[in-house]
Amino acid sequence: MQKFVESGGQDNDAFINAVSGIVNRGCADPPCGTGPVDGLGERASNFHKVLDVFFSGSFGSGGSGSGSGGSGSGSCSSLKPLDVSHEQCLQCAQGYEWWPCNLDPPVCVNCGSETTSTLPASTTASTSITTTTTSSTTSGSVVTVPTMNPTPNPTFLPVVPSPPTGYVAQAVYDTLEQVKERIDSELFLYETPTNQWIQSTIYKYSGMMGAIEIMHEFGVAGTTLYLGDDSDIGHQVGLVSIAAFLAQSMKETIKYDACDENSWDYINSQYPLSNACGQLGQSYQDYHCSEEEKHMECEVDPNMSITAVTHAKWYGAPAPLFCRPKTEEEPFTGFWDHSYYCNNPWKDPPETCDVYEGQQAGRFDNTSPVANGAGRTDVEGCCWWGRGVIQTTGVCNFGKLNYFLGARAAREGRPSRYPNIDFCLDPEVCDTSLNLSILI
Repeated sequence: MQKFVESGGQDNDAFINAVSGIVNRGCADPPCGTGPVDGLGERASNFHKVLDVFFSGSFGSGGSGSGSGGSGSGSCSSLKPLDVSHEQCLQCAQGYEWWPCNLDPPVCVNCGSETTSTLPASTTASTSITTTTTSSTTSGSVVTVPTMNPTPNPTFLPVVPSPPTGYVAQAVYDTLEQVKERIDSELFLYETPTNQWIQSTIYKYSGMMGAIEIMHEFGVAGTTLYLGDDSDIGHQVGLVSIAAFLAQSMKETIKYDACDENSWDYINSQYPLSNACGQLGQSYQDYHCSEEEKHMECEVDPNMSITAVTHAKWYGAPAPLFCRPKTEEEPFTGFWDHSYYCNNPWKDPPETCDVYEGQQAGRFDNTSPVANGAGRTDVEGCCWWGRGVIQTTGVCNFGKLNYFLGARAAREGRPSRYPNIDFCLDPEVCDTSLNLSILI
């Protein structure tokens, strides 16, 4: 990142392509034996779009990115090459004790006693819980789809508000605060079935800032989100770090306004219901940790029943992914018939499109088993599909969340941000709690 910023972004997308390779294929120089990066060009385009918003079009041209640089000669000003404005320095004369007034040695000079406003405060997303109930009629039988039990609001450990964690981090926070409207209106957009781009109902600036502050100031297992150093371009490196992450997120979930993975693997002109187990031939419950970290992963519970809370929204789009145990009455799963016209009130009994809100077509068809790309014809134990803004997937990743952030950490005496949330017992909490959707 440092080299990318120093070059003014003149690297022919080498940096962002390497990041995309790590996120999508597990290596910085794909295909790495796992295939090409999905949407490589789109991820790079997203990255440049985010940089344009963060730096107000000035990245690579010597701009600071915040538009709040030091004041003119003779004014209250900053001694350091930071985005500390005249107004921010003036606060020090009014008794303000946090950044930038608490830096040692002081950075603000020639400050009089003029009245000025205080620094804008960052906001953290509030918690809200969403549940869904889904049932449907197949051709000839009724299939019961599991219902998410309401998840209690996360209980956080008491956190005493603390001053900003350094002038570089605060410079990043201030820059983002100044472009928050553009972040919501230009970056956090999703595509509707009519090819319009509108603001996301899930991903918002407030949630992003809550996640950034948590990961930078508290982190996971002693590792925190890097927001730059105290060099001349330190905060710009931090902004580039966030931009690279958002570029991936805009491709993975934001453009779909989704927290849960959508069912999209189209096999033999069908959408297998067992896509919940894995798509493109993968098996998410077999995403194991290395031997050294195997003790962290979640156990697969064949009796777990979960239904996703988000899904695709186009005409006839597949229903939310779900998992459930096999039974004698339902020993297998079929497919989603996306072409079926479900609004048939004249039938006996009448049919309606009631699998999910806004459904216009489609139905479950469980008359015969239909395999996903890995050959699965059931969804028992298949509760580990992607969730959250970057699509956390598999028993290893959810296990690590629980080991470092969740109930297991609390049980075993480690610091826990969410001590009452067991990510292994309820992986769907990543989506039913909106303040977790962008964090995970």
